[in-house]
Amino acid sequence: MKALKARNRWLSLVWLALVLSFYSAPAKADLEDGIRALDRGDFATALSVFLEQAKHNDARAQNYLGVMYVEGLGTAQNDRVAADWFFKASVLGLPEAMTNLARMYEEGKGVPRDENAAVAAYQAAANAGFEPAINRMAEIFEEGELGQNRDPKTALQWRARLPNAIKDVRVDKQRDAITVSIKMSRPLAASPRSFTVTTPP
Repeated sequence: MKALKARNRWLSLVWLALVLSFYSAPAKADLEDGIRALDRGDFATALSVFLEQAKHNDARAQNYLGVMYVEGLGTAQNDRVAADWFFKASVLGLPEAMTNLARMYEEGKGVPRDENAAVAAYQAAANAGFEPAINRMAEIFEEGELGQNRDPKTALQWRARLPNAIKDVRVDKQRDAITVSIKMSRPLAASPRSFTVTTPP
């Protein structure tokens, strides 16, 4: 009986310790809390959350910090600090940060203007599949920007990496025939050999 009472007392103490630790420990905000705070314009909270997450090498938090410093949201506008955050997130492999860092190099904001560094950062993000960077690489070769020669073939190769999407569907009815015209975001490499529709099946 004494052993049972001692065991119950021990369990009560364990539960009490757990409850006290729950109420005494500050709630730890995660990245999503910071994003929600940013969306509602609570920049001080967003900045605090992102700084905390950035300490733990959260590349997305570092990228958000870069954006906040570029825009001066909740902090003094500082391109150099923004570029530092974009660089840290780029090293961790975040394509969005690579693209943001490329823009900084392209415009000479927070870092010396460096066309080669800009192209390299855009290309790294594009190779990771980040669509805005793929678009930018295509534009660079279409227009001959950032020290690159105009090269429509290379531009087309970059555009070919983008997913093709249906932009418009038009249906024409003429007597016994129905013609369906589908406009894509870019030309098809070849006509489809077959297709299916869901309505009607």
